[in-house]
Amino acid sequence: MKLTDITDDPLFERGKAPRSLCISRIPDDKLGASQLASCKSQGLRARDGDKSHLIGHISDFENIKLNTSTHWSHRKDCPNCPVLQICQGSCMFLEGDMWDLACNNAYSDNIPFFMAGWELLTGTIPYFIDGPQADDRKDIIGAVHGIPKKKTFTIHAI
Repeated sequence: MKLTDITDDPLFERGKAPRSLCISRIPDDKLGASQLASCKSQGLRARDGDKSHLIGHISDFENIKLNTSTHWSHRKDCPNCPVLQICQGSCMFLEGDMWDLACNNAYSDNIPFFMAGWELLTGTIPYFIDGPQADDRKDIIGAVHGIPKKKTFTIHAI
């Protein structure tokens, strides 16, 4: 088998799912997770759950209401997160385990940008954040395995 045999497969996960894949007869459980999420976000596959994300109609403007989402300010851990200003609370429509996964992904995706910005502004590399966030997010570069040789700085929450 060659790599092109895999990457030419329409089910191979890469980027936005094409419309042809989303409207195909391939069952949801045969699509990759990213492809299925892409199809759902494009409105080309049915979403799971009983909640509708419809908020109303322009002809009844006074009654338009978004009540199927949770703003980051109403989530327990977001206000204490060092990357909140980058991720903006992840997806406001997710809940439960799916939101936990999205939050973890957003954190790991954005912590390098936080660290780069911190280093650019201060000349130091943050390796530990001493604050009210979850314990598994305090040791941001795994300092247990060694601290970088460059000048480092611990951030203390106020």
